[in-house]
Amino acid sequence: MMKNKAIWSAIGCLLLSLSGCTSDAAKQQARSSVSWRYGSQAILVNAQTAPDLNSYDGESHSLVLAVVQTRSPDAFYQLIQTPELAGLVLQGGRPPDGILQVSRYALEPGHAFRLVLDRLQEARQVGFIAAFYGLPLTQTSRLFDIPVSVTRSGILFPDWQAAPSPLALDLKLGNSGIGEAESHPLERIPAAPDPASAPTAATPIRLSDSGEP
Repeated sequence: MMKNKAIWSAIGCLLLSLSGCTSDAAKQQARSSVSWRYGSQAILVNAQTAPDLNSYDGESHSLVLAVVQTRSPDAFYQLIQTPELAGLVLQGGRPPDGILQVSRYALEPGHAFRLVLDRLQEARQVGFIAAFYGLPLTQTSRLFDIPVSVTRSGILFPDWQAAPSPLALDLKLGNSGIGEAESHPLERIPAAPDPASAPTAATPIRLSDSGEP
């Protein structure tokens, strides 16, 4: 009797192990076949600027922050490594292939800014370029992958589905560069805070959006 229990226990452990392996493979398959679809208000940017933002000649200055959506990291890195092209894009020019959209904002010193953007179809990464005076863009830009969430439906025959998740970017911009840049996934974009609880909050000046031809 004890021997039979041991056998069935071993079989149960084996089945659980195989089930775990199958689930891992199914989740990986779902991730690899995710559909990079459009998402309304799926990107949140929280930017905090220092009082001495973009400081030169003894004074602080506003700067242009470009939020970039791209279908491949190569397109973003090629852009920031080509100063002439990046300069044109930061002035509102058309971005190169692979860059889906560039949204430009003017940020003033000493404020907290909240930007909410739609995620474009096919966008796999979101980056930003902060146009600090006298600094190469390779030092004042960051790129983040759009996170993917995997959900399961069904019990006996589970089905795994993957989809892009909303994304939050938290930026701190200082006197001569980026102080902090982090990303994290969200279930949904939270509501804007009460202005009374955010005394330094300000509305960013939206300059333009430009995209692929």
